[in-house]
Amino acid sequence: MSCTPGRPCGEHPPTLEPPAPAPGLPRPDRAIGTFHDFLAALVRDVEQSRPAPGAPVLGRAWDIEGDPAALPLARMWAYVADGVAAYTSLTTTEAFLGTASDWRDLRRIAALVGFRPRPRVAARGWALAETDRGASPLVPAGTRLQAPAVPDRGAQTFEVEEDVQLRADWARLTVTPVPRPALPGGQAMRFLREPGFRPGDRVLFVAERGAGVPVLPAGFDWFDYWLWLLRLLGLARAPQSRPVAVAVVEERADDLGTVVVTFDRDLRQLLSPQTTPFAAYRVLATAGSARRLTDLVHLSATGSPTKVPIESQFYDVTADAPLSARHLVLDADLQELSAQRTVALVDWQAGACDIVGADRHAPVDWLTAPGTRTRASRLDFAADVGTLGGARFKGRPVTAYVVDHRVVARTHDIPDHIGTQGPARVRVFPAPDAVPARIALRGGPADTDWRVYDCTAAADQEAPEEPAPDAPVPGPPLPGGLVLDLAVAPDDPVRTAPIGRAPGTANLLPVRHGRTESGSLGSGDAALAGQEMAVARPPVAHDVTADGSIVSSLEVRVEGVRWQGLPSLFEAGTTEAYASSLDTDGSVRVRFGDGASGARLPTGRGNVTETHRTGGGTVGEVPSGVIDTLLGRVPGVTGVRGAGPTTGGADQDDERRIVRLAPGRARAFGRAVSRSDLADLALAYPGVSHSTAWRGAGPPGCGCGGTGEHVALLRLAADGRPKAPAQEEVRALAAFLDGRREVTVPLCVAAAVVRQLPLSCGVSVDPRRVPTEVTAAVRAALTRGGGPLDPLDRPLGRALDRSDVLAVIHGVPGVLGVAGLALHVGTGSPARALAERHELLTLAAEPTIRVEQP
Repeated sequence: MSCTPGRPCGEHPPTLEPPAPAPGLPRPDRAIGTFHDFLAALVRDVEQSRPAPGAPVLGRAWDIEGDPAALPLARMWAYVADGVAAYTSLTTTEAFLGTASDWRDLRRIAALVGFRPRPRVAARGWALAETDRGASPLVPAGTRLQAPAVPDRGAQTFEVEEDVQLRADWARLTVTPVPRPALPGGQAMRFLREPGFRPGDRVLFVAERGAGVPVLPAGFDWFDYWLWLLRLLGLARAPQSRPVAVAVVEERADDLGTVVVTFDRDLRQLLSPQTTPFAAYRVLATAGSARRLTDLVHLSATGSPTKVPIESQFYDVTADAPLSARHLVLDADLQELSAQRTVALVDWQAGACDIVGADRHAPVDWLTAPGTRTRASRLDFAADVGTLGGARFKGRPVTAYVVDHRVVARTHDIPDHIGTQGPARVRVFPAPDAVPARIALRGGPADTDWRVYDCTAAADQEAPEEPAPDAPVPGPPLPGGLVLDLAVAPDDPVRTAPIGRAPGTANLLPVRHGRTESGSLGSGDAALAGQEMAVARPPVAHDVTADGSIVSSLEVRVEGVRWQGLPSLFEAGTTEAYASSLDTDGSVRVRFGDGASGARLPTGRGNVTETHRTGGGTVGEVPSGVIDTLLGRVPGVTGVRGAGPTTGGADQDDERRIVRLAPGRARAFGRAVSRSDLADLALAYPGVSHSTAWRGAGPPGCGCGGTGEHVALLRLAADGRPKAPAQEEVRALAAFLDGRREVTVPLCVAAAVVRQLPLSCGVSVDPRRVPTEVTAAVRAALTRGGGPLDPLDRPLGRALDRSDVLAVIHGVPGVLGVAGLALHVGTGSPARALAERHELLTLAAEPTIRVEQP
């Protein structure tokens, strides 16, 4: 039993109370107990309880620690109590933040809740490589590029992140919106498939009816009606097509893998409407039907002629093989049929046409006059031809055209815009052999801004209409383009801005800010424990991985062997590792172990070396096209240019950021359980200045639309003011949050909005003061960092009141009054400017302050 004569029940004093803070502690321990304390207290309380007044305590009859059913329950409660106590102890450390102002003091206090100030993070981006024509060079990792100095920024160096194999067929691309079917705009047609047309060719256009309902000819009589009825009932075969026109090709031009053919007439009305399928056939030869014959001479297999009389114009032949709707005798000898047996039989009067293959072609002779014999052609078909049936009964003339293969007569135009509906799809010409993972395109001939987009091959590639099953083989495909789907936001400028025929390239280099430096850290001494060495040439640039972790570019080697960098050497044992600490100026100190918490350094002269990238911070965020210099030489590469702005740079946390971020670290603990945890985690991402989380409608242009869980954020710019993040930064934060939350719950991460309000007012100045100095002081107070209107201290969604501005202005010495204060919001000047939950309201950088005359 728990209670024994040696350990009576109830003799142990209580232990669950906050310990008194003692001076000199490395951390303020405010936990009221540990796991074992809570377990012992629970057992003690149960042992001392009595089931009834006057009854003995339970501990005399129940051994909780020996009960296999009761002990697990007690241990589970102790685990929960231990976690709550630890969390409470950490959050109490927030009270100490207000007592410190020095960066080092704040760093030490914030470390008590596991917060480490974020170092400088390097900006990253893309640069396009210009290559010699036909060259596919390899650009090695570490190749340096540079952005030149400008008045407010020095020259910035960037390095290629990894080896990049460039491809000759990824250079000098032309990017256009995907061609779409359209009606001809005049005499020209754009074909996506090689039509085989050359200047001077005659082209027969027909409107294909297929197996549709036969059409009564104009001015029909009862005979036409009965013939139409028979065709409708399937008792006779109707013509398959309607002839449109025969046009002559005037010009032909190859354009971006398509063929533009110009004809001798306007095709806008001829090839209308767009829903009708039209076909085009190159005419090889033409012959009319034989109607003026007096005698028809058949040649036998031995070559002996047989004279056959012909009655009137109906082709009734009194021979053993009479002419019918399966036969046609022409007034010319069509020798072209020996190579191409496709014939277009056109009844222009009835508007009927059949494209058929001749089953047999035989030469015949006719007598146009006594003793005059002319060579002609007889065509035999496998089935009745509708056009010949109409000609046989009505006597209308039929023209036979020997034609080439069928070409879909549909023109395409290349629009200027991609459009906001559907996927962001573009066409790249010439089509490369391998599909690139991303592509850069320029906005237009006068636009030097290159933009980079992730891309994949579209499911629907260029596929001209398939011919009918019984149609001849179509023309060969053109060396067309590759259709790509771009990964863009709904409001991305590429959807709405005209791109026309934008230059493009997939030869892109991933670059990051900084310059790699190497040197000696110092000499190891095995007799010394916990050696520390300073890294020369600070600051050390850091990078952000895909999951949001910050990784230092520092590599430390001891006698040529790379040692592992750890956040702390606590319980590291004899691991060959080091821990680094950040100082206020961005310098880094490296500390080695004592043999128990990390291995000691071996003795040697200059045997500790390091390599790191010097750089990082928002100074590395440069506009698109600014990177323009290749430092050094790479064979085959003729130049480089920044493609899109570099993004993701973040400065080292200062005092204000530490005070703000450390409590969020204590609340979120690196994981998202509640909605507020999402906002705290977003603030912990490098460079984020503002964040908010809510459930409801998203901001305009957000990727998800509708309602749901949202997180919006702003980032710090190089001038210290908040700015909207780039799409790459939004995607990086989304990946960071996904690694720390339950991803089965949909979450939309979007860019917040900075709305600057122009301000104008007049101030009455004390006559004893200089008016210009007072107005300058008013402007400084309104825009001063750390002041009441500092954008960094204003949360998202907070309204801006005139009273907020008045309080700041009246606090400036020399101001006697304020007149005509106006916050310009829309068309009015309300006393309060309301903000959406994803908006940050700030004053414009240059408020208008005038002096009011008394």
